[in-house]
This record gives sequence, structure tokens and C-alpha cells, in this order.
Amino acid sequence: MKSKNNWENQPRKANGQFTFLQCKENPLKEAFSDVAKKTKEKVLMAELEKQNVKFSKEKLKFITRDKSGQIIFLETGSEAAGLEHIILRHEVDFKKAFGVEKDDIPKFLERVISDGTLLSSQLKSKNGRMGCEKIYEFNGKLILLAGIGTNGYLVSAYPIK
Repeated sequence: MKSKNNWENQPRKANGQFTFLQCKENPLKEAFSDVAKKTKEKVLMAELEKQNVKFSKEKLKFITRDKSGQIIFLETGSEAAGLEHIILRHEVDFKKAFGVEKDDIPKFLERVISDGTLLSSQLKSKNGRMGCEKIYEFNGKLILLAGIGTNGYLVSAYPIK
């Protein structure tokens, strides 16, 4: 007998114990996900502040931690670094390689950095500044190179062909 609401039929006995009702569609899942993300962002920002890392909360597009434990953040930036630089120099590359639209680049980069497999991480000097060059594999086939300042600021990111 089908239920008329989103809830499964009555609790079932499994291994001699009752299980909780489960919702087929969880209307609160997205709300809890947003709260968890905001909490994570606050914790990571507090960590940056404790380390005296300069960043702008107003210009922040995302902040996350990669699997090596490094906090990485993307700000709006300028033509030289950050989201504006990535869009100006690599928007077409992301579209061709991954089918990612301009407005979706920040969310895509956050997923690659937080969920992707870190294949390599090297400290390099470019224009007199030290930074990390990291290569990530994503979904088993997508590979991305990201230039990351030693403070965690995402300077540039682009697909490797």
C-alpha cells in the first residue's frame, strides 16, 4: 500500500528492532547542507584570521580545505589573479574541457579542490613569489592545474590538455 505523503510506510522491524521513518524526499537536506557549509566557511575563515592571512570576506567566492589539509580560497580578484583573472584567461578552456559555464567556475573549482584527488603539489617561485602548483584529478578523468599562493589564495586555475 502506497503512502500519500513523502514518508515511507510504517516503521519496519529489522533485526528485531524498529527503524525510524525515512523521508523519500528530504525537504530539510538542502537547508542543513547550507548551514553546514556556512559553518565550515566560518571555521576556515577563523583559521585564516588566526594565521594573520589577509583576505576579504566580501570578495570571497569560496573557501575550502583540500585533501592535503591546506585551506584554499578564491576571491573576486583582478585581471592578474583570482576569479576575474581565471575568467579572462581561461573561461573558454573550462567550457571546452569540462562544459562549465562562466558563472559555474567558482563552484566547479571548489568541488575539484575539496573532492578531487590531489596528484601532485610542488612549491614554486613565479615572479618572485612562492606558491603551490597543484594538479587534481576529478571524476576519474578531469585534471586541473591550480596556482595557489602560500597563504591559500587561488591565483589561477586552468585545465591541462
